[in-house]
Amino acid sequence: MKRIIERTEDGSATLFVPELDEHYHSVKGARTESQHIFINMGLKASAAPQPHVLEIGFGTGLNALLTLEAAEQDARPVHYTGIELYPLAWEEVDALGYSNNPLFKQLHTAPWEEDVKISPHFTLRKIKMDAISDKWLSLNPDLVYFDAFAPEKQPEMWNEQLFRSLYVYMNTGGILTTYCAKGVIRRMLQAVGFRVERLPGPPGGKREILVFDIFICLIVSLFEFFAFFIFFFVKIPLSKQNHGPHHQCQKSHDSRRSIHQAVDTADVLRFNRVYLITDIWLRN
Repeated sequence: MKRIIERTEDGSATLFVPELDEHYHSVKGARTESQHIFINMGLKASAAPQPHVLEIGFGTGLNALLTLEAAEQDARPVHYTGIELYPLAWEEVDALGYSNNPLFKQLHTAPWEEDVKISPHFTLRKIKMDAISDKWLSLNPDLVYFDAFAPEKQPEMWNEQLFRSLYVYMNTGGILTTYCAKGVIRRMLQAVGFRVERLPGPPGGKREILVFDIFICLIVSLFEFFAFFIFFFVKIPLSKQNHGPHHQCQKSHDSRRSIHQAVDTADVLRFNRVYLITDIWLRN
């Protein structure tokens, strides 16, 4: 795939892909966009003391570089996982002139598929795969940089199932941030369960960006409360009947199955926490 270096309005460079008619960054400012959207509105907004960052679209590594710099400046340990199906050669990235920091080269030359400690507070893991794969599901990130090409250029990356998976596997209180503020994307993420915030875009760039965080809805909490008491009242009559341990176990599993059927997949993580508590309690 042919790529052409172009200068953006803040003086930093980006790559243009004629085949897709798409840039890797905003033409209003590559470095400005990355700093504002992913660092200021993402990393610095995360409450996680040692955040695990998942980047969808490692690309030029600019987001990783800025995250590394912020981690060292704040002495805040960061574990960074970058997913990229089409890695760029270091020579192509070096021509962009983003940094003379030797650690930037290490970000690109570090081996794939393993954790590499780049600096005292920054550990990198690069995974060469399609983000729509399910191989990353065990990562449980605190922060997601969603930096794929635009929806009209790469529609398969902006699908509800992918965002649903992110919602389910992100840690509670996690943040997903992206440059795309299109209404269809906002509504999709809201439907999945994210709480959506519209924030000012980078200086000289878009008027707004979207930031999504995992919002534990009141209705989910009420459901958990209700589910707990279902199990409580199920246990009482069972203890008064002399049906033997096999019948009690079967009744408990039937009750759990009905609860499972009532829960939407977006609430699986929250449900699992209650399920484990009630499961242990029922065995007493």
